[in-house]
Amino acid sequence: MEYFILNDYSLPFDKEENIDAALRLFFDVYRASSTVNFKTIRISNNLDSGWFSIPIYNNYYIRNWINQFNENDDYRRRIKSLITSTQSPIFSVEKIEAERAILSDFVYKGKAVPSLGACHLLNQLAFSFNSNTKWNADSFQIEHQELKDESCAIEQSLVTVNNVTTFTHWEEHYSVIKQQKIQNLQESKTFLDDFEHIFEHVKLLPNVKRSLERGEFPPVFHQRIWEAITSLNAYVIDSLEKEIALSYTHAISFTQLDISDESTTTKNNPKLKNHRVFRYKRERHFFRYHIKNFPSSQRMHFLILENEIIIGYIGKHLPT
Repeated sequence: MEYFILNDYSLPFDKEENIDAALRLFFDVYRASSTVNFKTIRISNNLDSGWFSIPIYNNYYIRNWINQFNENDDYRRRIKSLITSTQSPIFSVEKIEAERAILSDFVYKGKAVPSLGACHLLNQLAFSFNSNTKWNADSFQIEHQELKDESCAIEQSLVTVNNVTTFTHWEEHYSVIKQQKIQNLQESKTFLDDFEHIFEHVKLLPNVKRSLERGEFPPVFHQRIWEAITSLNAYVIDSLEKEIALSYTHAISFTQLDISDESTTTKNNPKLKNHRVFRYKRERHFFRYHIKNFPSSQRMHFLILENEIIIGYIGKHLPT
């Protein structure tokens, strides 16, 4: 899933006279992105996820601006849609990226900007209010200082954060996303057409294959899917060459993927367990182990069966 991360540093506004035009632009751009299912926006947990109490100027809040419109006005409908699609905090499930954020500092023009740092770590678009000319840009270069826990050394670099403030920015970035999706479909077709030869020891259940054929996954997730499948196949090859029986413990050690078993609660709840049961060769199997190296709480459930690995599900986090 692609989503926005609110650039909370684009608030508050410098000048009161800029507020009306900038808020209209913000909600108009959001409406345009929503038409292509780019709806979700994540915001820092120090802001009101209901939006109305977010301060935008001295003692002036988004609710004050919205209240100028009548109940049937389009902007009221847009903020309701935005509230429904808002997630907080920014790091809700991406364990690896969240751990990196703890070890990182991000600075822009001398000011700490962890929300923009999250855009970099999660490879997502920043969404800014046009409150100041410095935020009217299609990207920002921010300083990244990361503490390497193995050596305690600090690694410094400049990283680019893609940003949307205007229609032009949105159209520019979305055209790249669309092109990447087309490339992903072509890559998937190449892999799927010769899957049994490229990944001899990995099998896909029909539902997984259909999802890959339709190109349902966003670019970052798509790339990591094939990386995970490649790692799993390499693990089986290595085990067979060494004549070592396949196991989940060895798979975790070899691939270095973030692999987990289901919780006891899930395993003991028939309804929850059933969401993870898939049929392979006319038999039902519990695909309890899953890979979590994916953005937006996406998962890949798999099963080790003799000398094969079966991918039973790829997609959003199953019910818990």
